[in-house]
Amino acid sequence: AQTARLQTVLAQWETDLRALQDSHSPVPPLAFDGGSLVLTRQAPAGLQVIVWSLREGSLWRWESPALRSVEELQAQRQSGLQQLAQRNPALRAFDGVAGWQFYCFWGNAWSNCQSTGGTAAADAGPV
Repeated sequence: AQTARLQTVLAQWETDLRALQDSHSPVPPLAFDGGSLVLTRQAPAGLQVIVWSLREGSLWRWESPALRSVEELQAQRQSGLQQLAQRNPALRAFDGVAGWQFYCFWGNAWSNCQSTGGTAAADAGPV
């Protein structure tokens, strides 16, 4: 059962990453702060904010409704982080995760997503 659950979570993870969309707004398509990964992805009715978060040994996932404005993207990004902070059990995707680290392809090189977020190379965006 645990293996089947992990396969489902990884399939959702892949779906979210494949639908990554730059909204050309102040909301970046991908942001990682060490604890939460925030994505902007394409959905049939607009854009969605997706937040994956590692908290207390569990992987959590939150998604916004479809959005159409920059203001909605910004508000929903904050809402997702707040929902995850409240530990809504419906958002728990997988238990038993000890840690995670992400690497992004910024400016022609792979590097830790946290270490490049504020550099000029990061402006080119992940590939």
